[in-house]
Amino acid sequence: MDATNFTNEFGSITDKKLTINYKNGSEEILIEHISSVSFNYTRNYVGIFIGIALVVFGTFNVRVGKFEALILAGAGLLVSIANWVPDYTLTISVAGVNRKPIKIKNSKKNEGLALANALRQRMG
Repeated sequence: MDATNFTNEFGSITDKKLTINYKNGSEEILIEHISSVSFNYTRNYVGIFIGIALVVFGTFNVRVGKFEALILAGAGLLVSIANWVPDYTLTISVAGVNRKPIKIKNSKKNEGLALANALRQRMG
């Protein structure tokens, strides 16, 4: 029986294996087969650009009324803020091949980062 070194909602690490928890199941990987671990974030810059365009269009458009312009500018501001929040992924490579990435919400960033760091220490 392997001793558990680390566990959280995204997975657990024992002496010899990593168990990854996905939405629809789990996967076990031997730690000795893992070649790399990466924790990345991305932002949707197209969505941010669209939001800024809505703000500019709503602010400077004279063809619509003040209320409609305010609605456009407010919607653009909300779209920009929503797309500025990053999306996180934890990617594990086994023998140079990336496994299915774990998508992590912004509110769970610290838990995902803790799993990545614990796995790096265990591999190290």
